[in-house]
Amino acid sequence: MLKTEEKSILRVLEVLEVVDGQQLIGWHYIHRAPGAFNPELPLAQRRLMPEWAHLRTQQRARPKRGTEDQYEKILGEYSFGEFMLVAAGFHMQSDGKVPTPVCARADAWLRRVASSSPRAVLGISEPTEAELKKQAAFQGKARAKVVSWVT
Repeated sequence: MLKTEEKSILRVLEVLEVVDGQQLIGWHYIHRAPGAFNPELPLAQRRLMPEWAHLRTQQRARPKRGTEDQYEKILGEYSFGEFMLVAAGFHMQSDGKVPTPVCARADAWLRRVASSSPRAVLGISEPTEAELKKQAAFQGKARAKVVSWVT
């Protein structure tokens, strides 16, 4: 989670290199469902894949075997002061699922930070009844903003 973003936005990154113990370089993993990306989607609902961009169009897609040279990996470079590590050292399950214990660790962290960052409830994978109400309130505000912007 980047310290400059809402705490409800959890990123998944495969660390490729640690530079001088001060910085890391990693390959971003994104939810592969079509349509608009929801950065606050709970981890348990995500089906992750490594992020690639077509060199000409910049469209995000998984390259077909033999066409990898037409794509580039989307990497991020982060200094250790820029992010907060929520969970580390896990293997993705089949179909790009995040393991349940990792989701539980993320949920526990999101609950701790929700008192200072109320939007954090949006990223909880297994919300309580009270958290579901808070999620609905935030989602209702988002819909209201879209409707008032369109009209």
